[in-house]
Amino acid sequence: MENGQITYIGKWIRWRRKALGLSQAAFLKAHPLCSRKTLSLLENGKSDIRLDLIEDLLLAFDVRLTSHSDIWQEEDWNMLAEAYELYDVPAMEARITRIETTLHPFSHDLFCRDALDFLDLLRRFLSRGLSFDQAASLWRFLEPVWPRSVQDLALAMRYGAHLSVGVPFEEEKKLSQSEFLPNRISYGYRLWETDRRHLLSVHIDQLESEMVYARNPIRTMDLWILKLISFSKAERSDWKDTWNHITTHWNDVCLDSKRAVYVHNLTMAFFEKGELKTVGRWLATVPDWSRASLALRLVAIVTFSRLDKMDRLSLCLVSNADDSDNPQYPYLHYFWLKYEKGLDADTLLDALVKDVWPLARDDSFFGPVFERELRELAVQTRRYQLLTLL
Repeated sequence: MENGQITYIGKWIRWRRKALGLSQAAFLKAHPLCSRKTLSLLENGKSDIRLDLIEDLLLAFDVRLTSHSDIWQEEDWNMLAEAYELYDVPAMEARITRIETTLHPFSHDLFCRDALDFLDLLRRFLSRGLSFDQAASLWRFLEPVWPRSVQDLALAMRYGAHLSVGVPFEEEKKLSQSEFLPNRISYGYRLWETDRRHLLSVHIDQLESEMVYARNPIRTMDLWILKLISFSKAERSDWKDTWNHITTHWNDVCLDSKRAVYVHNLTMAFFEKGELKTVGRWLATVPDWSRASLALRLVAIVTFSRLDKMDRLSLCLVSNADDSDNPQYPYLHYFWLKYEKGLDADTLLDALVKDVWPLARDDSFFGPVFERELRELAVQTRRYQLLTLL
């Protein structure tokens, strides 16, 4: 077994042990046949370890190591990545099923089980059903032990999860170095997110010189939306050409599989620009608020409250099962207290200062929303000393 695989196993064991809430001592007490020294060496990144001792540890997690090469045949993984690059959903589903059929007989093997887990996460990601915890587990597939196509897809999913379910994003360097087209576009979004406008402009120009709508309509629309987002309010006159591209092709059938994502991105972009009436028009196209991301529901709540459309706001206060794991959940809970429970201003201000502001003050997107809430409540309750928090 290669050293890289053993290093991965060490990280995997540490991750699974912590997910079970066990210290090393508690784990060894529960599994007395496991070697304390082996566990310590593996979790500390050592690779010169006997295979039988590693297998003893893995048995505690009901997985094994088997000698076969099916998982490392990269053709199917490459074709899956190519289908994702085109965002060809039927092709992706067919390729996922093909790989699953190959791997299921070996599902007791650690790497095959992880590969099957990866395919399940990809399915959830494509259906926008990926939770915060599931997205956080994608770190495994960024490791070099996996084929390049798996790493590319995992990075794309990781950044998408960062935007939609609030997963912290710590892989910017990998994103900037990726040659995978979806990740190159995502790097543009990251440059916009971190307000590096000059780099973003250069990056968009480079991508535009390489892309043609007829060859890859999904990713070209991704790029047009990124370009639209990149314009500041002062550059409104420059929006026209890009906006015309978007509206000309908006109803193309080939874009149906990603239309909900486009609505999400456009809504977030216009909200960031303060174009609330435009945001309201895009929000009107959301078919099911129970399936919308938490970030989109938060934008809808703020937009509808400022546009005085309270009947529509109530639809967005719905809480999903995965919301409580999302770092932005305190925002939703605050709005639930405000609009659903109708709490008085003093109680709301207490909740805002205690649970929301410590998160919001460093949040470049939603921070201004709660700065306004705090300021208005502090003045309304005459608790002016709290203005020093701003």
